Parts: sequence; structure tokens; C-alpha cells
Amino acid sequence: MLTGFFEQDHSSQFENRFISNEKLFLDRGKSVYLFSCDYSVLAYQQEFFDLFSVAFPADLARAVPKRQAEFLAGRYAAREAMRCSGIDANHPENVHVGPQRSPIWPSEYIGSITHTDNKAICVITSSNTDVQIGVDYEPYLSELVACEVNSNIHTKEESLILTEQGVSTSIATTIIFSAKESLFKAVYPKVGEYFGFDYATVRYCDVSSGCLTLRLKDSFANKHLIPDQYICDFELSPDGVLTLIHNQTG
Repeated sequence: MLTGFFEQDHSSQFENRFISNEKLFLDRGKSVYLFSCDYSVLAYQQEFFDLFSVAFPADLARAVPKRQAEFLAGRYAAREAMRCSGIDANHPENVHVGPQRSPIWPSEYIGSITHTDNKAICVITSSNTDVQIGVDYEPYLSELVACEVNSNIHTKEESLILTEQGVSTSIATTIIFSAKESLFKAVYPKVGEYFGFDYATVRYCDVSSGCLTLRLKDSFANKHLIPDQYICDFELSPDGVLTLIHNQTG
């Protein structure tokens, strides 16, 4: 798990074939909760929304089962993270969908959700903390795909910061892509404005410790009165990379 996070005891509220491998982690400062689980699209049933007490959005009715399943898994991860945190003494509310499809968190929380075809992860913290938070998980890009998309994600200089430490070009691209996705998720709730990968630059990375630094364009950071530098923790697994930003805004 990411440096500074420790696994906590967690027992599932539900036992079925859809959700499995549930894990709960807490950071060293005891302020950020990370919940992860695996899920199976083949085992998905729409009735699980009621079982998990997750609201079924109207615009999801026409979506394919895969999209419904990944949405449910992500919101289940969010509910479990909130429930286990104890931040709100009442039963956690639903995380609704905003106009730009970004999560709308209950007032007590700040959070971020990510999911793949079979994994869902959520991080949350209290809205009383002055923090920006974003999480992302990406399966490794193939060499072919990385070669096709890398110019849209990073410069050659950014990639070299990682590859000079022995990381392959495709893994370097995956790490940078995921880190910039986490940055977007952390910053967007504050700025309410979409921005591209070119708005952030990798300035430093230590692959062995799983840490890199991103810097936002000065003009963008100054416009929105937010920090221009963000530390991103990352963890490489056999299948992909997990990235996390939880940055003090002050």
C-alpha cells in the first residue's frame, strides 16, 4: 500500500459474488481513509443498488450493465470509506452525480473515486480539513498504446525523469497519466474548470519511494488561488499503478 497508509480491520456488510477483496487503509495522520474492493461485472444485478443502499441515477437506466456495475462498485467503495471513517455519526448519505458527472459529496466529506473493469477505490477525508484530494488507478499501458498517446500526456523531459531510474517508457507514461488524473480530481472541485495534461509538469520523481512532484502552470494556479505544487504518492502493482494526491491548500 502507499507509503504512510496502514491496513485496518474491516469486515464486509455484504457477502455475494459481486464485491470481493475488500480492504480499508488509514493514513499515518489518521485523517484520510482509503477503501478498495474488487467487483465482477458478470455477477452484477441491478437489485444490488437497493442491497447496498446506493441511489440508482435516472441517467444510468439506459447504460450497459458494465457501466452500471462500475458505478455501483465505486459508490459502494465510497459508502464503506465514509461509514468506516466515523466522520459522520449518522448513516452515510449517497454520493450524487454533478452536472459534469463529478461526484457531489455529502457536506461532511471531501473524496475521490476511481475504478477499472474490476476494481474500485475511494479516498475520503473530513471537509473540516483544508485539503485537496484525488485518487486514480490505471492498468499499465501497452508499449504500443503508450507510444501513440505519450505526446498528449507528457514531454520527453518529463518521461526521462522516470526512465532514467530504470522504468520502462510505457510504465513511465502510465504513472504520469495516473498522477495527472489524480491532480485533476483533486483540483477540479476547487476550480470548477477543466484543464489538460499540459497544465501540469512532472518536476521530480523518486521511483523507489513512490513519490513525484507535479507543478501547475503559474497562471492557472494564480487565477484560482490554489497551490502550484502537488506531491503525488504512487504504488506499482503487478497490474497497474495507484496514485494519490492529498495536498494542503493553505
